[in-house]
Amino acid sequence: MSYGEPTNNSVLDDPEIGQVKFYVKHWERSTDGVQFDELKAKPCAREDISVGEGQARNDYGFYPMEPDTVGNLEAVVGELQCIDEDFALKGHFDSQSTRNLMVVYELCDPKKRKCKSPEAIEQALQYTYMLVIENRETYKH
Repeated sequence: MSYGEPTNNSVLDDPEIGQVKFYVKHWERSTDGVQFDELKAKPCAREDISVGEGQARNDYGFYPMEPDTVGNLEAVVGELQCIDEDFALKGHFDSQSTRNLMVVYELCDPKKRKCKSPEAIEQALQYTYMLVIENRETYKH
């Protein structure tokens, strides 16, 4: 999983505006409540998202991309963040026990730290978007 914003990634990762974070949301039958574990992230490298020519599947499970996609992605690969630790997912929203991946944009909380004004935050985020790259592997039972 990667995230980024091609024209100005610093807006999405400015503590005085907000930050994108990866979490595993989980619950178990034997425990009460939902828990959230934050996952470590790192800047993506070319080999993390299989943009190299002739590259086979990598550690993230991404398969080589179509040439048009690679061309668009090459321009922003240095702005993307990748999850930097192993994690497991299971179940779904209606399971007794589950582990789901969440990509969350957390706005700056002025009760916790110094933040830019609401007007400055709104202006900075206007026309800002996230690029999320995901890979799906399906298994036959």
